Amino acid sequence: MNKLLIGTAAAALFTVPAVAGPMAVTVGGYYNALVYSQDVDNTDTRDVGIHNDAEIYFSGKGTTNGGLEIGFMVQLEAEGSGESDHIDENYVYVKGDFGKVEIGAENNAPYKQQVAAPKIFGWKTYDNNFGTWGSASSFDKPLIDGIDSDALKINYYTPTINGFQFAASYTPDVSDTSGDSGLYAEGGSGTATAFGIKYSGTIGGMKMKTMN
Repeated sequence: MNKLLIGTAAAALFTVPAVAGPMAVTVGGYYNALVYSQDVDNTDTRDVGIHNDAEIYFSGKGTTNGGLEIGFMVQLEAEGSGESDHIDENYVYVKGDFGKVEIGAENNAPYKQQVAAPKIFGWKTYDNNFGTWGSASSFDKPLIDGIDSDALKINYYTPTINGFQFAASYTPDVSDTSGDSGLYAEGGSGTATAFGIKYSGTIGGMKMKTMN
C-alpha cells in the first residue's frame, strides 16, 4: 500500500495536467504587533520594545480534468526583514486520493503538522517570527522548524486514515534555508529528512489533536 501511495504521488508530480476551469487566486496575510516591557541588566536588550511581523499571501488552486487539485503559495514579507528576505515560503502542490505533495521553499511537513496554542484576539502566540521569544525573553521556540527551515524541499502527506496522518520531507541541500533557487552547487551542506505522525479525533466528546 505504501509503495502504491508513493508511486501514485510521483506519477502525479511528473504529469502536467490540464486545469478543468480557471484557477482561483486569493490574497491574504496577517499583521501582528506587540509592545513588551522587561527588567534586564544587559546592554544588548531594551527594557521596552516594539516588535511586528507581517506577511502577504498569494495563493491559488484549481482542479484538473482528472480530479486532482493543484495550486501554489507565495508569501511576501510585509515588514523590514532585510534585503535578502522579501519572499520566503513559495511552493506548488498536487493533492488527490494519494495525499498531498508540495515542492518548493517551505517548512518541512512534520513542522506543518504540529499542534499549537490557539490565537488570542487574532494574535499567534506561537509565532516563531518574533525574535523576542528566542533572545530577549530567553524562551525556546514554540514550534520546532528543524535545520532545513525554508530550504527547497519535497513534502509529502498521506491521506488521513482513522485519524492518523503520516508526513515526510526530503531536502537535498540545507546550505540556504531562505529558499534561494540558486542552490545545489558542488559542495553543499548536506541533505535533511524529516518524518511525522499526526492524530486528530474525539475522546469522551472532546476534540483533540496531537503530533509526534
